[in-house]
Amino acid sequence: MLNRIAEALGVNRSRYGAWFLVTVFVLSATVLPMLGYTFGRFEYDILKVYGHYQRTHQYSYLRTLPTYLSLFIFAEIYQLVLAVNAIRTENTIQAVGIVFFNMAMLVYSALQYNQIQDTAEQLGVHAAYEACKGVIIAIPCVIACGILVLVVLTYKIHQDFGWSIYKQVGADISSKRRYLCYLIYVTLLKFDFFFFLGFTVQFVVVVLKHDDIEFALTIVVIPLTIIALYLATVFVRKEAIAGMGAMIVVYLAGMAYFVFKLVRIYEPSQKYKYMAVRKTLTVFAVLTIIFLVATIIMAVICTFNFGKGLKRIVHDTKQSRISKQSPNDSLLTPEKIQPPADGQQRKSQLIID
Repeated sequence: MLNRIAEALGVNRSRYGAWFLVTVFVLSATVLPMLGYTFGRFEYDILKVYGHYQRTHQYSYLRTLPTYLSLFIFAEIYQLVLAVNAIRTENTIQAVGIVFFNMAMLVYSALQYNQIQDTAEQLGVHAAYEACKGVIIAIPCVIACGILVLVVLTYKIHQDFGWSIYKQVGADISSKRRYLCYLIYVTLLKFDFFFFLGFTVQFVVVVLKHDDIEFALTIVVIPLTIIALYLATVFVRKEAIAGMGAMIVVYLAGMAYFVFKLVRIYEPSQKYKYMAVRKTLTVFAVLTIIFLVATIIMAVICTFNFGKGLKRIVHDTKQSRISKQSPNDSLLTPEKIQPPADGQQRKSQLIID
C-alpha cells in the first residue's frame, strides 16, 4: 500500500517518508472540515444579520473571520504541497520546517479562539460562536497531536535521507556543509512566501480600504515578491553573486517594512485600524522578521560558498533524483542497500545534523 502511495506521488521510496505524507494528509483532512464548518456557520449567521456585508461601523470585523479561516485553509493545503516536495527532493530540512510551520499554526489556532469570540461579540452572532466553540478548541489539539507524530517521523526520515545525501554529495565534510546551507536557504524562501502572504492578505483585506494608495501598492508588491523569491532560488543555483547581493538588499528592505508595520500596529493614533487583527498581524509580522533574518544569514553564507563546488553539488543531486531507480523497486530496505565503510554513515549523518 505504501509503495503504491509513494509511486503515485512520485516520492522517494522511504517507508517513513510515506508515513510522513500520510500524517500530513490526515492532519489536513481532519482540520479542513473543522475550518469549513466554522466558516460556514459564521457566514450563515452573519449574512442573516448584515445581508451581503453592508458597510457598518463593524465593517472590519465582517471581513475578519473569512480572512482568518481562509488563511488557515490555505496553510493546510500549502503544508501538504511542501510535504510532498520535501519527500520527493529528500529534503530533511524542509521536513523539519514543516514541523515548525505546524507549531506556528498551533499558535495561530490558539489565538483564533479569543479572536473569534471577540468578533462574535462585536457582530452579535453568539449562537454561531456557541455552536463552533468545541470545534475551535479541538483544532489546536489536533495540530498538537500531529506535531508529536511528525517529530518522530522527521527523525526517522533523517536517517533514510542521511544515507541518500552521502551517496549524492560524497564524504567531503565541506561539501556537506555547503549543501546543508543551500537546503536551509531554499527552505526558508518557501516559508518566507507563506508568512509574507499571510500578513499581507490580512492587512489588505481587513485593515486597508480600497481607495487607499497603500492598498494598490500592496497588491502590486505581492506578485513582485513571488517573482523575487523565485529569482532567489535561481541566483543561488547559478552562483550569481550580483543577484544574491540584490536579493539581500530586498530582504533588508522587507525586514525594515515589517518592523515599521509592527511599530505602526501599536501606535495609539493607528489603534482603531488594527483592532480587529492586532494579535494575528503581530504574530505574522514577528515570524516574518525572524524568517527574514535567518534568510539573510543563509544568503550571505551561500554567497561565500560560491566557487567552491556548490553549483556542481546542486546539479548532481538534481540529476540523481531525475535518474532514480526503476519504479518496480520496492521500499528501501537494509538488504537493498549496502552501507558505506565502517563508521562512515554515522559520521555523515552527524555532519548533516
